[in-house]
Amino acid sequence: MSVMKCAKPVREYNDNPCIKSIRRIHKVYPQRALPLIPGVKQCESMSLIIRNATSSDLKDISSLLLQLGYNPSIDQINELIQRSNVTSNSEIFVAEHSDSIVGLMALIYFDYFPTSQKICRITALVVKASKRSRGLGTKLIRFAQAEGLKEHCVGIEITTATGREGTHVYYKNLGFAKTSFRFYKSIERDV
Repeated sequence: MSVMKCAKPVREYNDNPCIKSIRRIHKVYPQRALPLIPGVKQCESMSLIIRNATSSDLKDISSLLLQLGYNPSIDQINELIQRSNVTSNSEIFVAEHSDSIVGLMALIYFDYFPTSQKICRITALVVKASKRSRGLGTKLIRFAQAEGLKEHCVGIEITTATGREGTHVYYKNLGFAKTSFRFYKSIERDV
């Protein structure tokens, strides 16, 4: 099986907010051994590598998308990965921990015409069910913010299903504000 080389350079993210918080809190409260980090059940030293998705990640990506309730075929996922590797306005990333894929995130960068500004939108974000509530989603969002800045975006937005109320609270706790509603309609071709 041949592995296709990505047209885009692989980016890695290995920033551990747990360690940063420990250092920051330890300066203020040197007697405190462990920090209290909102939304993180367990502050463990989890090195995370975030990189562009490749065709070797197809099964893991499919499994993660199933956790969101989506079931595209392996061929459809592969086509999207290949397309994202040659375009500058979309990217698909996977998060690895201990040589295992634990997260997925897709980004698009677009010009928002009414304000003449560029926006970064997270169109998919999922952390493996067994790895949730450990800060991995927050790391992915921080990575998305950094990528948005590199692409000269002025803001970041995320889409989520209306029924995911716990996720809405999580995003609000990260500083996101609900600013609009999204309406969707299928486009049917004339027969």
